[in-house]
Amino acid sequence: MGRAYLGLWGVVLSAGPALAQEPPAEVRSLQEVQGAIASVDARRGTLMLSEGKGRVELRVDASTTIFLPGGIGSLADLTPGQKVRAAYERGDKGPVAQWIELVEEP
Repeated sequence: MGRAYLGLWGVVLSAGPALAQEPPAEVRSLQEVQGAIASVDARRGTLMLSEGKGRVELRVDASTTIFLPGGIGSLADLTPGQKVRAAYERGDKGPVAQWIELVEEP
C-alpha cells in the first residue's frame, strides 16, 4: 500500500508544473472593465461605459457574446444606466468586446 500511495503522489507532483503554466496569449491579452452603460449605438456597433477611471468605448461585433439573465442577447437588449462587466482586447480600431455580461443588482 505504501508504494501505491507514493506512486500516486508522484503523479500529483508531476502534474503540478502543467497546472501552473501561463494561460494562452489570447487569454492574457483580455482586459476587463465594469461600469454603467452611458450610451448604446447599435448602428455603429458601440457601447460606451462609465467606469471609475472615466469612459470606455467598446466595439461590439458578431463574435461578441452578450450574456443576459436567462440567456444570450444582442446589443439592442442593452440600455443606458444598466450595469455590465465586459472583457475586451485592443484591436486596430480600438477595444473590441469579447463578451459583455449584464450585472444584476440585488
